[in-house]
Amino acid sequence: TLGGAFALGLGQVLSDQRWYWAVGATWWVFVNTTSRGETLVRGFRRVLGTVIGIAAGFFVAIPLEGAGAPTAAIVAVCVFGIFYTAAVSYSWMMFFVTVMVGVLYGVLGVLDASLLWLRVAETAVGALGAVLAVLVVLPVTTHAITDAWIRKALRCVHACAAEAAERLAGSL
Repeated sequence: TLGGAFALGLGQVLSDQRWYWAVGATWWVFVNTTSRGETLVRGFRRVLGTVIGIAAGFFVAIPLEGAGAPTAAIVAVCVFGIFYTAAVSYSWMMFFVTVMVGVLYGVLGVLDASLLWLRVAETAVGALGAVLAVLVVLPVTTHAITDAWIRKALRCVHACAAEAAERLAGSL
C-alpha cells in the first residue's frame, strides 16, 4: 500500500493520464517476491528491461509508423518473447513488454519519444515506490529467507540419510 501510494502520487505528477504505469510497476515488482533483496533486484531488472526496450522502441516502433503487417509480426515475436523469457529473465520479459507497448502505441498513432521516456520515468517511479516500501515496511530480509531454505534442505538431507542408514542396518 505504501509503495502504491508513493507511485500513485509521483505518477500523477509525471502524467495525469498514465499514472497507472507507476502503480502497475510497483505491483509487478512485488509479485512473487519473498524478501527485501529479491524485491530490490526485481525493481532494478524491471527498470533495466524497460530502458533497453525503450532503446529498441526508438529503432523499431518509431520507424514502423504503425504499418500493419510488420507491427503484427513484431507483436507476435514480443508475445512469444514475454512467455518464453518470463521464467528465465525478468529483464528480458520487460524488454519484450516495452517493445510491444511501443509498437501498439505506434498503431494507435500516439507514439513519440516523449511517450517512451514517460514510460521509463513511470517505471522508475514504480520501482522506487517498491524499493522504499520494502526498505521501510517489509521485515523479511534475504538472509532470513536463505537461512530458512538452508535449514529445510539440511533437515531433508538428515531425514534421508537417517532412513538410508536404517535400511542398510536392516531395520526397515
